[in-house]
Amino acid sequence: MPHALFVYPTVPMTLNNIDEIQIGYRTVWGSVNLTVFCEMGEASNEFSLARINKLQSNGTYAIAPIQAGMEIPYFPSHCNFVLCNAENNTDYTTGAGFTMVSTKGPATTYALAVTQAATASPSAGNSPTSTVSHTESITTGAAVVTSSTPDQTAAPASNHSDGLSSGGKAGIAIGVILGVALIAAIFFYFRMKRRIDRLESMITLRSATSSVDRTPSEKGTTAGAVATPAVTAASPSPSPDGCGPRIEVFKIGDNRNSEDWRRFFGNAKGQKPVIPS
Repeated sequence: MPHALFVYPTVPMTLNNIDEIQIGYRTVWGSVNLTVFCEMGEASNEFSLARINKLQSNGTYAIAPIQAGMEIPYFPSHCNFVLCNAENNTDYTTGAGFTMVSTKGPATTYALAVTQAATASPSAGNSPTSTVSHTESITTGAAVVTSSTPDQTAAPASNHSDGLSSGGKAGIAIGVILGVALIAAIFFYFRMKRRIDRLESMITLRSATSSVDRTPSEKGTTAGAVATPAVTAASPSPSPDGCGPRIEVFKIGDNRNSEDWRRFFGNAKGQKPVIPS
């Protein structure tokens, strides 16, 4: 594990000499010295540098080369950062480097979390300020990819619903309800039909049973006639000698027809008592 590393920037950048960059770093040292240096000329062995001593071991530091008093006569100039152990200057690490150019445009602040335009100086008048968005990815032991693009306000994407409309959902719901109602109606129809068929069968069976073993005269009688309670008629005492006509005993309610009664009473009137000599 390295003793120190730069959190931001991690890839080469291009800055104006009036821009501000917020350097992020992590170390295992008690305190650090930060140095920014740039070449004085092309293929030159002389450098213009700015040094900040005794910084905390972990954190960020914002610096603008022009504000640090760096005198750079030649542009573009190749620059870099050096992070050094404040207690041992042989223990150090370098950053990704950057290219510095001279421009009269607005000053911009570069940082890992937020990038915003710096406040314009009074001498700049009403010149507009620009905002540049800079996003970086930090990885260990892998290639790092970065992009620096103008910060533009993106139009919100329209949200289209892929689902069914409310009318379509309502139609589906109505169709389901009608289908359930139709199934229920068919079920009750067949159920009632079975009950009616069973009732008709019972009525037919009872009618057939009531007509069995009836005489023709019984079938002709009125169905609503009220039966008379059965009363046993007193039998006349037979003759002492056992002679005389035989008298049949009838019970009212034996379902005898009128012809039987007429024959009985007619026979009775034709008999005359025998006077003993």
